[in-house]
Amino acid sequence: MIITTAPLAQFLNGAQDFINAYKSAYNTGPGPYSVYEYDAVKVVAQAIQNAGSADPKQIVQSLHNIKDFHGLTGNITFDNKGDRANPVYITLIVKDGQFAAYMKLDANGQWVPAAQ
Repeated sequence: MIITTAPLAQFLNGAQDFINAYKSAYNTGPGPYSVYEYDAVKVVAQAIQNAGSADPKQIVQSLHNIKDFHGLTGNITFDNKGDRANPVYITLIVKDGQFAAYMKLDANGQWVPAAQ
């Protein structure tokens, strides 16, 4: 079986500190979208800081101007519709009863082998 999903924290380079802190705080591993939630909060915080205001209209404008924000899920930039440019996806296979990384999208949108 091969499934396509947003990357789980354990398949992201640089997420080990996040995983350890999460386990320490909650006595369990992070959920499947936890790194996206983490990045979302950090991006909004950056937008508020850049806007210098808590006014929602200014924050939205600031979000549109964010380019190459370094998050756990990779660099974050928004396109003109407000969607994330270069979304991050991965395919997983079941190997020895566990999910294992199989393929990932590269910066050009091509599927390439993921680190095993």
